[in-house]
Amino acid sequence: MRTLLLLLVLLASGFTRIMTEDEVYTIEPGIGINDIKLGMSYTDFKGIVGTPFEHRSFSEEKKSYKKAKLDAAALMQYKIGFDFVLVYYKNNNKSPYPIYKAYFKDNKLVYINLSSYTYELADCKKKFRLPGGLTFGASNGLITTEFGEPDEKGVYLNDNLAYVYKKKGVALVVNQTENAMRGIEIFKAQE
Repeated sequence: MRTLLLLLVLLASGFTRIMTEDEVYTIEPGIGINDIKLGMSYTDFKGIVGTPFEHRSFSEEKKSYKKAKLDAAALMQYKIGFDFVLVYYKNNNKSPYPIYKAYFKDNKLVYINLSSYTYELADCKKKFRLPGGLTFGASNGLITTEFGEPDEKGVYLNDNLAYVYKKKGVALVVNQTENAMRGIEIFKAQE
């Protein structure tokens, strides 16, 4: 009897997952996305997202930016500070969110990098929205219409430009060649 009950529970949870495949998630600047929240513990985060592809220390992450010829000190995650970063790709991320990197300080989540480069852009456009309806793939014109002029703009990897809205807790990364938002980075709002 217990086996049958357990089987029914497992089947029900599987059917629930199938029913929510078309769910649309709101990315909340300065807060997080659905059950991934800034300030959550490393253990809770890994319980949702799973084992990362790579676990990098602060110095290892800094070396990767130096190798790409970027000034790490100019990036928000370095201004905020972190101890280590977890790197994810679609095949090792068990959550439905397009998390590329998650930065932790004192074992608490302080910075989330969502990317449509490591996930399907079309899926990201359908499933993820900022308040007001802005999605992955939005042009820089739509971004400034929705959010206004950024507090700062910064060059990013591979022809990307980050529109940083410090007071809102979000950086929107636009591929300049495509004129399409390909990344959304979340952090606590800065004064």
